[in-house]
Amino acid sequence: MILLHGLLNSPENVREMSGADPFADAHGFAVAYGVGVHEAWNAGGCCGQATTDDIGYLRQVVDDAARHTPVDRSRVYVWGFSNGAMLAARVACEAPDLVAAVGMVGGQALVSCPTVPVRMLHIHGTADRTVPWRGGWSDYLKMNLPDGEAEATRFAPGSELQHILWDGGHAWPWWAVGALWDFSAPASLDAPVIPDAPAALGASIAAEAPAVPAVPAAQGDRP
Repeated sequence: MILLHGLLNSPENVREMSGADPFADAHGFAVAYGVGVHEAWNAGGCCGQATTDDIGYLRQVVDDAARHTPVDRSRVYVWGFSNGAMLAARVACEAPDLVAAVGMVGGQALVSCPTVPVRMLHIHGTADRTVPWRGGWSDYLKMNLPDGEAEATRFAPGSELQHILWDGGHAWPWWAVGALWDFSAPASLDAPVIPDAPAALGASIAAEAPAVPAVPAAQGDRP
């Protein structure tokens, strides 16, 4: 699994806020933390005027990880926070041969993917002002963002899209890694999304998580 940090954040930030390392140890998978150039990712319109080939970079991350630890190429997943989440959505569309499933936390899909079915879980706080769930203007990013409620209309028929909304802001909730793993783990490139199936309309559900404060967003990626 590749985990991507947010804008003006670092791998150390997302490593700490997500708690992915102990979870991965307990569930038997490897985690690689991406490093964005100038702490930004080229996610298809955001952020930091990034123009880097970050799809190519993620391919290199998988190749490098495979030189150090066994990697099941049919079960590569990309998860991200904020700007990193936006890149996760982009890689699902533009590199379907690379990833079996992706997860977004506090991001929006800035790409349209009308011909490639994807598997994607989108976790978002309804009080998020940095990347608003219902889209619109972001003072932090100085740009308009799409509406998460309409996300399914931008993806191909047969896509498996799920939304988990929670009562929080621009943060990574402590339970997110578990939800992302439960969604991603069954997915494999050996069992592709069926292109001719009806589009999954991504019905939003409220996260039934205990009332425990979420891990706060790292400095630099909050209002």
